[in-house]
Amino acid sequence: MQRLIAAVVVAVAGCSLAGCVGGGPTPSPLTEVTPSPLVSPSPTWNDKQQGALDAVQRYLDVWTDISQHLGDADWNRLYEVAKDPAVNDVFRLWAQWKSRGWHVEGTPAFVPDWINPSMMDNLGNRYHVHGCYDITQTFLVDDNGNKVGERGDERHLAIYTVLHQASDGTFVVLEDAREEGTC
Repeated sequence: MQRLIAAVVVAVAGCSLAGCVGGGPTPSPLTEVTPSPLVSPSPTWNDKQQGALDAVQRYLDVWTDISQHLGDADWNRLYEVAKDPAVNDVFRLWAQWKSRGWHVEGTPAFVPDWINPSMMDNLGNRYHVHGCYDITQTFLVDDNGNKVGERGDERHLAIYTVLHQASDGTFVVLEDAREEGTC
């Protein structure tokens, strides 16, 4: 597009210097060119950002599996992909659901839109992974399969804080937070 603009500017400048001011032969019509549609490139993440994103996906996979099988799942598996405060928050939620006989059906989806590095300390580097959390095909149900609980927005903004641990180089989720707004 910039080349086309540059060519037009050069042609107009050249024409005005050469005295092209009306009159003369009528130019032949230009062939109409249909521009190809603009396609937004998918984001490319560097290795650290991809590691943070992979950690979020592993966390969601384990969270979903345990949430679907609360009665007989090993909740401590969450420690493989997360640390407190995320683990503590989820355990509290699962305890409420289990006491009511509830579990999850379906699988939530997460589509990232940005990943930024955050603070660094002796534990490692933190990353914020932001995006859209979608529960359109995910439901909280009772033992009879009846939908329960407040649904809220089916698609909302979420941000995960991920720690790239200095001790062993692994990535784990530290916080799973909902943000205001839908996506």
